[in-house]
Amino acid sequence: MGNPPMKDVKTLRRLLALLILSAIFVFPSVATRADDEKALRITPKAFLDHIKILSSDKYEGRDTGSKGQKLAAKYIAGKLKDWGVPPAGDNGSYFQKFPYSGNRDIVGKPVLKARNGRSTFRMKYARNFTPMTCSADADIKKVPVVFAGYGVDAPDKNYNDYTGIDVKDKFVIIMRKTPWPRDRRSRHAYFRTKLEVAKKHGVGGVIFVSNPKSGAAELNTLRKNADRKRMPFPVFYITGKAANRLLSRDKQTLEKLESKIIDSGKPASFPLKRTTIDAKVKLKEKGVGTENVVAIIKGSDKSSGNEHIIMGAHYDHIGVGSSKGKAKIVYHGADDNASGSSGLLVIARAISDMNKKPKRTIVFVWFTGEEKGFLGSIHYTENPALPLKDAVLMINMDMLGRSKDGYLWIGGADTGKDLRPVLEELADASGLDVRLTGSAGGSSDQVPFNRKNVPNLFFNSGMHKDLHRTTDTVDKINAEDGARIVNLALDVAIAVADGGKKHEFNKTESGRGSRVFMGLAGMEQVEKGLQITGVVPHSPAEKAGLEKDDIIISINDKEIKTNRDLYGCLRGKKPGDVLKMVVIRDGKEEKISLKLDKR
Repeated sequence: MGNPPMKDVKTLRRLLALLILSAIFVFPSVATRADDEKALRITPKAFLDHIKILSSDKYEGRDTGSKGQKLAAKYIAGKLKDWGVPPAGDNGSYFQKFPYSGNRDIVGKPVLKARNGRSTFRMKYARNFTPMTCSADADIKKVPVVFAGYGVDAPDKNYNDYTGIDVKDKFVIIMRKTPWPRDRRSRHAYFRTKLEVAKKHGVGGVIFVSNPKSGAAELNTLRKNADRKRMPFPVFYITGKAANRLLSRDKQTLEKLESKIIDSGKPASFPLKRTTIDAKVKLKEKGVGTENVVAIIKGSDKSSGNEHIIMGAHYDHIGVGSSKGKAKIVYHGADDNASGSSGLLVIARAISDMNKKPKRTIVFVWFTGEEKGFLGSIHYTENPALPLKDAVLMINMDMLGRSKDGYLWIGGADTGKDLRPVLEELADASGLDVRLTGSAGGSSDQVPFNRKNVPNLFFNSGMHKDLHRTTDTVDKINAEDGARIVNLALDVAIAVADGGKKHEFNKTESGRGSRVFMGLAGMEQVEKGLQITGVVPHSPAEKAGLEKDDIIISINDKEIKTNRDLYGCLRGKKPGDVLKMVVIRDGKEEKISLKLDKR
């Protein structure tokens, strides 16, 4: 008879997985679910259609509180109404509204000018600097300047960038991140923490700077961060090149100062000689408010009470910016996160179309304000449609559209007791290259639910160079794999909704579970291997000589094509072990030895 066609094999694998799970979780019969097979299978076209719309120019990048965000909310609510999915927002509507006044417009032309003796450096708005929307209004001149390292005051780590310097009523230049490259999730890295510390020390203004190579492209994104609370002093963000020009009179560079701090573990703060700053900025409050979109499909088993699954995705992005010769450029956010929003829409429709609904209730939430610090998900966890104590699982979908070779990361597999077996069976049947990690890692809307002790999963198809850039467009969406990822999320939701047991919350450590540290800030799958999109300063990767845009093709004589290949090479490794790597750099192969460090 020969080998069966691949399609039939996948079908058999899926049916086998469902049979196994039904024995464990008391599913309805496979025959019953087979009646809904047409409704349950989401097509690439259905997945792509909503992404095209939500990422189009009409929605202007869907910045929180903007006209585009509100249009997107209406679009989502309109589709739910057309499909007969009941609302679960305020007063019988789909919208869960809450105050938001963080959006502020710049009035007039801001000024940031440095003076040093007879020399003047007039920075250009949107090219060298931008005010941040947490800034106070100001019109000040000849303010002294102090370089204050990372702006960290951390008694718990015996580190203080403000020790030995006078910053009273002066501008401080502060680098992003922390002096501890491996501690990227530290609260000391947050804008808000740095600003509150600066306020405590009585500064007259803050000038943030990223890495030495940072340019104008990131100014629009960063302008809108840390913007929920206005500070009592002006706050600006400048490029790395602009910062180096300010430091040049003191014969310093960001690179030198960063290396000195990290290598020594000690601050390197100092006052800039004879340099003063003139600054002018005025911001206008919008006070527009914002809204989550919430819908609900009641469970078919009344005995389950309020037990429910929450499925979520943020639909906001970062809006619009400006560029040379253009009045406005749109940050489309096709993958981040029109893809997750679309996935949630088609899942809601699929479940609504089912002849027999899942046993437990399913709540759908499209979150606003994720890019501003999980505003929508925080608001929902404080004002849930159903009590969170009855939430069996939260599934968050963020960036599902750029999978390479079927890659999918699902974080949080161990946040619910006995949840991992469900995921393993369904992941195997999906045909996707799924990597499960136990922790509730990832920086997205599952985080507030994890804090509330709700078991949670984070579906993500991987990072890429277009994140928060105008190049995150619909033409780059992998709709085939995206639809398979959405179908898997749907299968998981139904499996848990129909399961006989409730998965009790397990607290897990943050991170992705690896005991060793390489120092790769990002990777992207390309034809020849894994391309490095960033290297953590002073990490094992940097010390080994790895560079941005290097393509890893083998490790310890094992071919590297996918993220899973890389993680497989790290499995069982200990700090101090050496990886023998081959990379392609400028078209030529190079051999690299990397000594792993402790995470």
